Amino acid sequence: MRRIAINPPVCYLCPMPRTVSLTFVFLFASCAAFAVQFRAEDYALPWSSADGSAALVVANTPTNGWTNPTLGSNGVSFVATGNDIPTPLWFGEEATGTVAYAALVVDCATAPTAWSTLLDSSSPLRLNPPAFPWQGPDFSTNGIAVAVDTVTNGVIPSDGEKHLVEVWFSESVALSDLFLGGHPATPAWNRSWPGRVYEVVLQESAPQGEGADALKAYLSLKWGLGLDTPVPQNPRTILRQLGVKSDPLFSSIILAR
Repeated sequence: MRRIAINPPVCYLCPMPRTVSLTFVFLFASCAAFAVQFRAEDYALPWSSADGSAALVVANTPTNGWTNPTLGSNGVSFVATGNDIPTPLWFGEEATGTVAYAALVVDCATAPTAWSTLLDSSSPLRLNPPAFPWQGPDFSTNGIAVAVDTVTNGVIPSDGEKHLVEVWFSESVALSDLFLGGHPATPAWNRSWPGRVYEVVLQESAPQGEGADALKAYLSLKWGLGLDTPVPQNPRTILRQLGVKSDPLFSSIILAR
């Protein structure tokens, strides 16, 4: 394992950046506004973040029932095929830092099985099995708060359409304990996410006010979610301070009023 020195992105809300030594090429700046962003258009294994400061790797070798997640329909698919279960992705056991907030654009393409998992950690984000066949699956909220398309404790339909899922952890989760797209224990449990992941933004603290508005407006505009979210002035500047790349969205033409 090499140790790599990198410079954090400039955040105008923070002191001057400093060079830090990190294992596994992962960075959380001391500023609460820093985020790490994963976009489906950048997907390859390892899946590098938009700014190149972090990478997600497979939690399990693709053998004995595990397979790698694949890119399909512009999203990273964790849908099981027969007995082949896509392995979740993670940052590695030597990753440092914590996450208190996550925003994910996902779909639920197939009918979920019990405990289908989007994020696994000490406070996992899993789907409860529907109580009745006509009900949609809802998220377990043990140690977390969840909003689907800005509706608190919303239900995510298995309609194959893209939705915004926001997660607030009651206690910050260590990166080395966070898995995307399933449960890493055994493929026999088949807890992989029954759909695709299009974009992921992780933060060490949740954005507030215009920061939250800018992030939701960006994800809604990019992925066609149709959310009724206000667009603050200078959203590109706000998103840069959050560590989120939004180009070419929010150009002067789009924002013309």
